Amino acid sequence: MKRLSGWTLCTLVALLTACGSMSTMDRARALAPGQVRAGISGGAIGSAEDRGAAFHPRGELFLGAGVEPGTEIFGKFWYGGFTAGSKLEVARSDSPNSGIDLAVAPAIGYHWADKLTVDFPILTGVLTGDGSQVVLALKPTYAAWLSPGGVPRPVSYVFLGGSLGYFWQLTQNLAVMPEVAWAGNVFAEEGFATSLGDGVGLQFSLGVFVMR
Repeated sequence: MKRLSGWTLCTLVALLTACGSMSTMDRARALAPGQVRAGISGGAIGSAEDRGAAFHPRGELFLGAGVEPGTEIFGKFWYGGFTAGSKLEVARSDSPNSGIDLAVAPAIGYHWADKLTVDFPILTGVLTGDGSQVVLALKPTYAAWLSPGGVPRPVSYVFLGGSLGYFWQLTQNLAVMPEVAWAGNVFAEEGFATSLGDGVGLQFSLGVFVMR
């Protein structure tokens, strides 16, 4: 099988993975009811192949709001599309300084290049003190190319990825989060394969969040 160049791999991942975004950029604990959060991140997205030559800049905007105990709604936006969903706590530590939080954050996304995605991230947060967390996420994604040329139906893809980051609560209302996220193709319909092979898409992000 012909191996794709790093730039081609980067482009395919950007178009088909998580509606163009691999990042999680969140903790495994929902906002309190009535609490809101806004954030912005900058970084790079690309391919593990060809190292830095395959990466290009990426900026994202995040919004979230607590709606009831253990439940949060959120949105993520960037130049290529958006995702929106809800975060549901599965388990929550009694202390903000130690223990483990677990949450799921299902979301639906749309990419302007006619791609629909469904994400189901599973977040594990290890609390390190003052509300800060080391956050590990597993992120399966279904992607549908809605109007492929010459085919009278959507074409399906499945990606599996994840992320590792640190949600650092600097003050009650301010936090920063560095994160690395990754994704690879595990299923593509015959004739529409991305040919990712053993290639992995990567996204590096550094975000700043304000909460009230």
